[in-house]
Amino acid sequence: MSCCFGKNTDGTDPKKSISDHSDSSSQRPIIPVNKPQNSKIEYSITVKTGDLRNSGTNGPVYINIFGRDNKQTEDLLLSGTDRPFSQGCTVKFQINAPDIGKPQRIIIRHEDILTGWYVDYVEISVHNFLVRFVANRWLSESKNDRKLGAELFGTEQPAVMYNIEVQTGDKQVEPLDSPVYIQIFGTTTATPKLFLESKQASFTKNATSKFAVASNNVGEIQRIIIGHEGLGKVNDWYLKKIKIQMLAQQQQYSINKCLSSTQGDQRLFVELSQTNLRSSSPSTPSVYLVTIQTADVSQSKTTDNVEMIVRGSEGQLAKLLLKDYAQILDENIFQQGNSDAFEIEHEDIGNIESITIGFSDSEQQVAWLLEYVDIKYKETFYRFQAHCWLSSRLGPNFSWMTIKPDTTEDGNIYYCLYTFVLKH
Repeated sequence: MSCCFGKNTDGTDPKKSISDHSDSSSQRPIIPVNKPQNSKIEYSITVKTGDLRNSGTNGPVYINIFGRDNKQTEDLLLSGTDRPFSQGCTVKFQINAPDIGKPQRIIIRHEDILTGWYVDYVEISVHNFLVRFVANRWLSESKNDRKLGAELFGTEQPAVMYNIEVQTGDKQVEPLDSPVYIQIFGTTTATPKLFLESKQASFTKNATSKFAVASNNVGEIQRIIIGHEGLGKVNDWYLKKIKIQMLAQQQQYSINKCLSSTQGDQRLFVELSQTNLRSSSPSTPSVYLVTIQTADVSQSKTTDNVEMIVRGSEGQLAKLLLKDYAQILDENIFQQGNSDAFEIEHEDIGNIESITIGFSDSEQQVAWLLEYVDIKYKETFYRFQAHCWLSSRLGPNFSWMTIKPDTTEDGNIYYCLYTFVLKH
């Protein structure tokens, strides 16, 4: 079987790279799949650690920079003087890396599992662009979403303040103690996950909680995702309303829904579009039907925490935890030989241009042999061929891959239009 990394595979799990001291390939930089390595240029990268108690990290710290057209750098190690990421410190790095054009988004992470790290922001200067990636969040195994890495989106505009009011409904029994977040998408960029934290119990019955959070200026707000991580003792949240004010914009959403893994649609988040809410008459939502085929090969340990981004000519489906959209709930998904189906309701994003699919696995435990992904939207069908192991045992970022749909011989995207003939 030919693998997307240019190697042949005999269908066995890849070995952990950390234990293979004889393999010099584990020391090579990770190059984007199916992309030649570009000539290198200098990036000026500034990282600001928040001025909170115990907010520094001993590292190591890595950053991966993404541009348009699926261009990206390898994992870049940020190293400098002793403890460059101490509480309140701002440190600048000059690093040579492949030219990916204007930076659009980054993934920043650290590997200090003993201490949390509060990242204020990251700035990247390259090609006369100065792009800021606002974080304002913990990367910690004990705070927020308990992850040591985060995806951040860039903007050349100054950060702005979002004033957010969240109202919990009268059906709430006990106060929610699971981390609550909001992510805001606009015409120019998106915020990262913004965690809504307070020193006092915020999400109690009939309570209205107010938060002021600084983040990217996303332009005109188009949609939001609000939810919680399901990591508390109380993980059922009856969300009534949310109001957002940013500069001259003010938007209000009525939800009246329980975000729970055991009630309703069993989802911990809700996606809201202001355009849909203003619609005078209800319309049938559009549905993306996704089928994921796992290879029929023995796989010692898989995961159900597979995420996917779908990019189109007129928008994208933001990173989705696929198990939240499974057609059959409580079924073991992504197992040997499985063909798993998912339904995703979303507005039209145009012709699908690429997907990114994978999972996070810092402990190098998981190896998943993905065969292909099919997406059907209305009467259009796309196939994304993979035939590849996804595993962090192969190196950083090898548990993720970006795939374009099958193309015809002339290079155009190949897709099928279904035609149905009804006989009377």
